[in-house]
Amino acid sequence: MFNKENVETEDKLKRIKVSEESAKEQLNLFFEYYDKYDDIEDFLEAQHGEDRAVYEGTINVVLRGIKRGKLSIEIDPSGSLKMMQITKEGAGLYYAEYEGRFKHKMKGTSEYLRMHQLLEGLLNIPIDRIKNLKKGDLDLAEALGTLFLL
Repeated sequence: MFNKENVETEDKLKRIKVSEESAKEQLNLFFEYYDKYDDIEDFLEAQHGEDRAVYEGTINVVLRGIKRGKLSIEIDPSGSLKMMQITKEGAGLYYAEYEGRFKHKMKGTSEYLRMHQLLEGLLNIPIDRIKNLKKGDLDLAEALGTLFLL
């Protein structure tokens, strides 16, 4: 789903909108890849009370991002998970595969600082750039960070 022509040249990236079904398929790749849950429904069934409401909101943010072409999730030919977020300015944010070293970076005292420290590792960009993301871009990045912490 990546706009490979633009990815290779690092020019302004173009968002490619997808259907609800395609968005769910992409998000299910994430759950399957990390072998935590079978799919979105399996994940939500495992949540209870207030946690379920929070995670439903998180899932909705990510699905909306995928449907609007702001996020692509795919498995490349080598079997690696690839995730790319396109910002409002058309820049690409490329998420690394989750590793323990990223969780280790989370030394902040506030929830948001810890999340931004995690995103700093996943995106391999300075925390100041994360802090300067625009509202919709930051919301999507933080929702993805929440899913990485499952």
